[in-house]
Amino acid sequence: MDLSKGHLMDGQHVLSQEHMAVAQEIAHRYENLRLVFIPTIDRIPGQDDKPFGIRDIRTGIMIKTVPETMVHLLPRWLWENDSNRIDTYQQFMNQQAKEKKAREDAINEKHAPKIDLAAHIIGSKLHTYVHDGVRYSDSGIERIKGSSDD
Repeated sequence: MDLSKGHLMDGQHVLSQEHMAVAQEIAHRYENLRLVFIPTIDRIPGQDDKPFGIRDIRTGIMIKTVPETMVHLLPRWLWENDSNRIDTYQQFMNQQAKEKKAREDAINEKHAPKIDLAAHIIGSKLHTYVHDGVRYSDSGIERIKGSSDD
């Protein structure tokens, strides 16, 4: 008989054994954190679908709220965001730098042909440069009549 989905009473609320196991794991690893059930009347407006959370019992601050189906992921989330184990600020800064580099790389890739053309025109010893039916010169840019783009 599989009792993993069985339910236990925790005060006035019923919790599954899976949730109780997660609560015990969190309490064992982090002396100040507890998995808590948030009654409907105490939930943040717009987060009615998140009945569970992690509360710091020293400060009373709710650190994270999650839907019932995500409770099993909380120990991993705590491990990945443990400020005693890792420098979370540096991790945040690294993520920001990574996202900025990805944006810059996308912009550079998008404009690479234009940049390449500009580099060729600037490096050319010619006073007039023609590329894809367009004439670039000191007097400006003009489309050449009869080019294949017309």
